[in-house]
Amino acid sequence: VDQTEKAIELANQMPDRNLTRENLLSSIYDGTKRFEINRQELFDDVNSLFLKMIYGNTPLDTGEKPFSNEEMIDIHNKFLAIMDIFFEDGNFGFYRQTVGWTNIYLAKLYMYSGKNKEALECLLIAKQHSIIADTQYDAESTYTCLLFRGKQFGGITHNITQNDCLHQLEEMNDKIFDSVRETSAFKEIIDELSKFSKYH
Repeated sequence: VDQTEKAIELANQMPDRNLTRENLLSSIYDGTKRFEINRQELFDDVNSLFLKMIYGNTPLDTGEKPFSNEEMIDIHNKFLAIMDIFFEDGNFGFYRQTVGWTNIYLAKLYMYSGKNKEALECLLIAKQHSIIADTQYDAESTYTCLLFRGKQFGGITHNITQNDCLHQLEEMNDKIFDSVRETSAFKEIIDELSKFSKYH
């Protein structure tokens, strides 16, 4: 039996998502503890949506991807719309980086479709999130949106050495942006990001 089959066998022995630790604890606790567990689970579900919607366009058995470039543009915009529903006041906290990075990915998709104006708009939005994330993030700050009101942002574990501004600058080095590289809008974004870019 190869490792893949062993992994499938092991996975099939696990309970479904309705029997997670959080769901069981939620059914045991009452009052504030139950509320906090449910809120944290909903908060974690946002990241699950991000991973499945933004990174979910992997090749099928045929080698083809399930979604076209235009469909992935729609999916990225759907995810951003969902984020605006969860964080209706724009106080994204921990997920500000997620929103910024999604706009960078969306900018590339727009470039592939020849929609340069939309791509530049996404890079501008991403720049704003990158700068705020790098200069204003405070783990002890709290959310002000309805669903997560009063919950602390919490710390961030970085899996890259660049801060968000430097990360965006490196993403903008992609050759897909060559056709807009010399525009004033693109250069202005680079200039602003460069002021705050650094390694952790």
